[in-house]
Amino acid sequence: MIDKQSAYIRAFFLRKIYHYRFNKLNNSATRQSILAYITKLMISIIILQSAKLLIIFYTQASFYNIQLHVLNLVLHLVIFTFVLRLLSKQQFTLARKVLLLSFSTYLCFACILWEVNLNLQYYFLLAMFISHYLFSHAEKHIAFVWSLVFLSLFLVASFHLPSINSASNYSFHSLTNMRYVNASSFALACGLCAWLIQHLIDQNWKKIKTLENKHETLLKKLFPVSLAQTLIDKTNGELQQTKPLAVLFLDICNFTQFALMHDNKEQNSWRFIYQLFRNFDTVLKHLDVTRIKINGDQYILLIGLNNPSSTNKEIVNQGIQSIDLLLSTSTLPIKIGLAYGSVTYGVFEPSHPQFDIWGEAVIRASRLEAIAKEDSAFIDEPSAHLFSGEQQLIPQKKQLKGIGYQNVYQYSPPTRPMS
Repeated sequence: MIDKQSAYIRAFFLRKIYHYRFNKLNNSATRQSILAYITKLMISIIILQSAKLLIIFYTQASFYNIQLHVLNLVLHLVIFTFVLRLLSKQQFTLARKVLLLSFSTYLCFACILWEVNLNLQYYFLLAMFISHYLFSHAEKHIAFVWSLVFLSLFLVASFHLPSINSASNYSFHSLTNMRYVNASSFALACGLCAWLIQHLIDQNWKKIKTLENKHETLLKKLFPVSLAQTLIDKTNGELQQTKPLAVLFLDICNFTQFALMHDNKEQNSWRFIYQLFRNFDTVLKHLDVTRIKINGDQYILLIGLNNPSSTNKEIVNQGIQSIDLLLSTSTLPIKIGLAYGSVTYGVFEPSHPQFDIWGEAVIRASRLEAIAKEDSAFIDEPSAHLFSGEQQLIPQKKQLKGIGYQNVYQYSPPTRPMS
């Protein structure tokens, strides 16, 4: 059960990393923020643009469409405010549609009402630029359609609106000034929109990078360092490597009876075991040991994985040191098996990853632990040949399940008498 939980945790964080790496510019929260900022900015720009009405009202002797201009302004300001209301209710898709449609109608009505080319049609190009950031990668076809719509409206207005010289309802001087106002407002709107979008994207990238770093740090704690980065970058297939390593199996003696005695409302045997295993992790921290998993009351280590320059003797000696530390640290009776040999280690299916080890050395370590008695350790023949403290070994011939009779060695630490 514990291994399954670990696998689920690893898979969860891997999926998070892959999801964020694949969708850095496809984040719905960012698109919603862009839509909100653009809506507020457009409201400000429209109010600024509408200041032209005051100029015309005070400088033009007759102005026939003032009521229609005001109606167009007020109606679309209400609609843009409604867009912000939709966003506050998390209705992003509807808000986006309403904004794009109302922006188009506002500019179309403005061009028709002014009846002259005042460069208002360039705002269609701004809308085309903005719209690309309101659609996800999966909606690129819809974004393309909207781009064509805005581009077509720009071309129609540019080709069919009469020039200033042909306008008879307004003075040439007033219209020229308004074109300057429109050009300046358009440049300001483009600059602000570009800055806002870049600012939001940069913020999102920073958040994603921070999240990636946290997840990668966690993955490097869950998986061996030699495989963690490869696992992060790889999306399918299997990751396996084989080399001579030492494997240690530890089991708590008579755990079933211990659990039955201590599992009640006031005590929990599993909490005690987990604390014991944490203590093991702490005392072994300075050695090149990797805890593979906790299988109930079983504690499994792989020794020599993280240091490629370690010799065979150094790996076995670290295994013996681990036995000494585990026996001296444990507050419960334990038994240990240590084997040295070729070990295959890796991760199957990185989409649902779980690190594990396979090989004869793994089987031998498990069988050695099974025959060991309380507070004792057995090591296999390859480990004994590489261990320098031969005086601490008692040779025996034991039958190992599924393997047959083997030469094994009972190990006793220097502080303990040999049995």
